[in-house]
Amino acid sequence: MIRSVKRAVIVSVLSALLLSMLAGCSTETSKKTVQEGAKADGKKTKIVVWIWEDAKKILDLNMDAFRQAYPDIDVDLHVLGQDDVYKNFLISASSGDELPDVVTLETLR
Repeated sequence: MIRSVKRAVIVSVLSALLLSMLAGCSTETSKKTVQEGAKADGKKTKIVVWIWEDAKKILDLNMDAFRQAYPDIDVDLHVLGQDDVYKNFLISASSGDELPDVVTLETLR
């Protein structure tokens, strides 16, 4: 039971951090910059996110509002098992492969 509560708290905190990073560009100036950049070349800005299943459930609660606020940003979610997020991140980071823009990680590991 305690582990379940800890996990729920961690998921909530990580989701809040992820959303604050995604919403960190919420000032009017940065909104205009992002929108002008996307419109200048006619392409959407793409953010790649590696996320585990439980964290995605929380993120989905706010994704519609994010997409409405930032229509020119495409969020590419890669949903992985919790252990796979760590393994893939460590392998990619150590081998020089391309890393995602955002990775959800637990602080207990």
